[in-house]
Order: sequence, then structure tokens, then C-alpha cells
Amino acid sequence: MAFQYDLSEYVASTWTLYHRDVADALDICRAHGFDQVEIWADLVHLDPRVGPDVDRIAAHLNNNAQTVHSIHLPILHTFPHPSDERQFFAYRFSLHKQCLDWAERLKCSIAVLHAFDPRYYPYTLEQLDLLRERIDLVVRYAAERGIRIAIENLPYKPQGDQLVTTLADQRNYFEGLDVWYCLDIGHVPLLGLHSCEQEIDATADRLLTFHVHNNYGQVDDHNLPNDGLLDWPAIHAHARSAGYKGCFVLEVNERGDGEVVLEHCRNLCR
Repeated sequence: MAFQYDLSEYVASTWTLYHRDVADALDICRAHGFDQVEIWADLVHLDPRVGPDVDRIAAHLNNNAQTVHSIHLPILHTFPHPSDERQFFAYRFSLHKQCLDWAERLKCSIAVLHAFDPRYYPYTLEQLDLLRERIDLVVRYAAERGIRIAIENLPYKPQGDQLVTTLADQRNYFEGLDVWYCLDIGHVPLLGLHSCEQEIDATADRLLTFHVHNNYGQVDDHNLPNDGLLDWPAIHAHARSAGYKGCFVLEVNERGDGEVVLEHCRNLCR
């Protein structure tokens, strides 16, 4: 069933084409009608650790008449990295800075960030001041380049006294900092919720972008928006009624063939 939305409301993520060269991914997105993209920068595409040719990416975007709606800053640390916690932050920050420099080069104004991660770099309430200082460093570096940082909600339940990753909680943690927010709707049911309204309402005045996908409440499947527990048309309507005027990034799993997935995404908007 099509959602009857204008395709121009939607942004394709190169994550859907994770195993394709970034230039090929941009071409495929354009061929399926997406003139806006979110470029993935974690282990592939625009990650500094894989040595992307940013001039080539910029030329491709220009030739395709595409714009970079956003980049997704690095998350995982499967590459060698320092074991010391402070050095580990410095390592992540160096990756973020390089990506932000390239985002400016690509005329991108939004960077999506995982502020903390219960799996890899958790923080407790006692460490909140330290985390705020670190997030502020990223925010200020981005702002100098005309880029806004959008902090994302995550699907991982905290352990013990770890900080909670919902947007409502993060809005409280980062009050007073010049941060914005990215609502990943597929992460909401994995925390035991079936409605995104609370998350939208908690951050409506600072909600900068969305990640759109679906699941059945058990695994972060990144299904198509119409395949799961979430009622995407209702979420879309609530976001618009709350004043959200931005685009929606389709962050859908490639399922072996990202081109086919993007075709399904495009068909949903007809």
C-alpha cells in the first residue's frame, strides 16, 4: 500500500547500500528518484578509517544534482583504537572532526550523532557533566562549520545506572547545550514503547531529522516503514501537526539487494 506522500519528503540513506561503493550508492539513490541523501560514515562510505575520496564524492553529487541532507557520524570501533577511556574519546572526536570537515566540503548542514552507547561507550549519571562537556566540544566544532548536531535515540536498554537513550531523557541530559535531535522511529518499540508521540512532543522545537524504518519490537530489523508494529502514516501526521517541517530519512536494511529495497521505498510514496 502506498502512503501517497511526495517523494521529495524523503531522503535515501547510503546505509541501504552498505556494501556498494559510495559513488555507486549515490548513483543508485538518484536512479530511484532520491535527490537528497544521508551519507553513512561508519566503517564505509565517509568514514575516515576507509580513506574516502571526498573530491570524487563531491563531483558525483554535483553531476547527479544531489544534495547531502545529513551525514551519520561514526559509531562502531571495530578498527584498532585506544583502550584508555580518555584516549578513546579523543579517538572518536578525531573521527567526528574529520567527518564534519568533509560535511562542510559537501555542503551538508546536519550530522547525526550517537551521544553515548550502552554497548560501547556508556555513561552513568555521575558522568553526565563529563559527557556534556564532550558533546559540547562536538557541537561547537560543528557550529563553526555551519553544521548542527542531531543526537539520536538508541534501541539499547541501559544496564544499572547507565544513562537512558530515549530522546525525552536526552533532552533533559543536554538541556542548555545547542543540540538538536534525530528521532529514529524504529528504535522506539525496542524500548517497550509503541508510540513515537511522546518522543516527538518532548523534542518538537529541536527535532531536526528522522530515521524511518519499522520492526516487530524484538530486533532492530530496519524493515520498510509499512512492515512492523509502528503506524508510519500516524507518526508522520503527528510530526507534521507538531510543527516538524523537515524531511524523513529512510534507513532501511538492504536485505541483500539495496536497489530492490529503494524501489520498494519509492513505490510506497506513490
